[in-house]
Amino acid sequence: MKNLLIICVLTQALFFVSCQKEEQVDIVEVQSFVGIWRIAQLDCSGVLGDWEDYQDYNIVISENTTNDDLRVDFGDGVIFDAHTNNGNLVIERQTLNEGGDFDVVTLSAVAELREDETIYMEFTHSVDDEGLSQCSMYLREI
Repeated sequence: MKNLLIICVLTQALFFVSCQKEEQVDIVEVQSFVGIWRIAQLDCSGVLGDWEDYQDYNIVISENTTNDDLRVDFGDGVIFDAHTNNGNLVIERQTLNEGGDFDVVTLSAVAELREDETIYMEFTHSVDDEGLSQCSMYLREI
């Protein structure tokens, strides 16, 4: 009986420690992406392929105050919700301004923090009926 009690206590302690470690990893992942980022390189097919002055463009990634997720602010009120998954920042397909008076913007993206402390992001983007852009970009923190 004593051995069973010891095994139960050790199992619970192991479970408690492993859960705490997982939460710490999520916090580190979120904090790694938080900052103001400038587009260093952009490669796109589609409408965004003609964008030449992207080097002057900033993207703000911040913690969402209502949950543990992130907000990715592309400026001009274009803000998408994101989360981390296996070390990546993920923006599930979202559409903004649907049925509104402004441009309808749809975006999905996956980004990773690289060893050189840049973010590499691949995304699909469309605005109104202008067509779809498939893009990849590198972001540097400023």
